[in-house]
Amino acid sequence: MDPTAILKDWLKVIQLRARYLFGIWIISLFFLFLPENLTSKFGFSLIIDEYRGWIGIITVCAFFFWIIQLIPIISKYLANRKQQIEFRNKIEEHITTLSMEELIIIAFCLTRNQRTVNLPITYSAINSLRDKGFVTIATQGSIISCPFTIPSYVWNILQINRYLIIPDELLERNDFRNALNRFEDDMNNQSINLM
Repeated sequence: MDPTAILKDWLKVIQLRARYLFGIWIISLFFLFLPENLTSKFGFSLIIDEYRGWIGIITVCAFFFWIIQLIPIISKYLANRKQQIEFRNKIEEHITTLSMEELIIIAFCLTRNQRTVNLPITYSAINSLRDKGFVTIATQGSIISCPFTIPSYVWNILQINRYLIIPDELLERNDFRNALNRFEDDMNNQSINLM
């Protein structure tokens, strides 16, 4: 048999997905460690006795190729997890520094269970929230009305910290409720003060 053909076949095995390599590894382990009385019942004893060495090599290779393919998957997962933790810490740090206008926008979204608001692109409070990472701007819109959306990972953080951001005492204050209602009316009428 041509050595290059054998090498190509092994390269195909290396390129299998991690779940297939895991399956090959488990099946090979099953054949290697199956008790003799079961191998004879299933009719595997002749195959296992004759090819035990090859099955062992396949088991070891499948395990190592599986581990090799898991390394980038695990490292990508850990990098994403680290980035999420850093971002969560950044958002939680910014929660305490929100201005009253920014707080009203966040409170409006949380109390209405609404992640998107349409505001003028020049509205300073929404731009400040965008700079802090609380909202993203849509690709379509105009200077008069542009949709700003709270990304889902930020929304989850805000939902978890909802009562820290807008405690019940704040929602019970008449001045805050009036400001929240005024914001909603202004947003609906597009008469928000741009500065």
